[in-house]
Amino acid sequence: MGDHSTQFAGGASATFPLGRTTGVPVSHETVFPLGWYSPAPAPVTLNCHGVCGDGTFVYCACAYDGLYSYSVDGSGNLTHVDTDDQGDGYNAVWSDGTFVFAACGAAGLRSYSVDGSGNLTYIDVDDQGGYYTHVWGDGTFVYVVDPTSPCSV
Repeated sequence: MGDHSTQFAGGASATFPLGRTTGVPVSHETVFPLGWYSPAPAPVTLNCHGVCGDGTFVYCACAYDGLYSYSVDGSGNLTHVDTDDQGDGYNAVWSDGTFVFAACGAAGLRSYSVDGSGNLTYIDVDDQGGYYTHVWGDGTFVYVVDPTSPCSV
């Protein structure tokens, strides 16, 4: 599946593995070589299904743990900023720098705004049926993948 590299303001960059990473053990305020981070007060197991960066923040679609936002410093260190969980699974995430979109399985496509600090605000959901597994945008449209039907806009 490969990796996803993101360039951030100030010249920092970070690389994240793409694809499903399940059962990654993490503990409080630990940064791992691959960039995974957990704000949990005790050891937990995260299911990070999708990662994207918009040049300012990194967003993780963490299955039944919700949507996570992180800031990145000039050295590429991640700091957890916010989490939102509206239920069901978060499978993939994409951001255009203003809005964040999450493909959430049978729950549809969720949209969020993000403020200058990285705090997430849930806006709305669009559910046309099916099971949304991936999301991407081109600056004009947002596309989702439902493996049970053709790509949707």
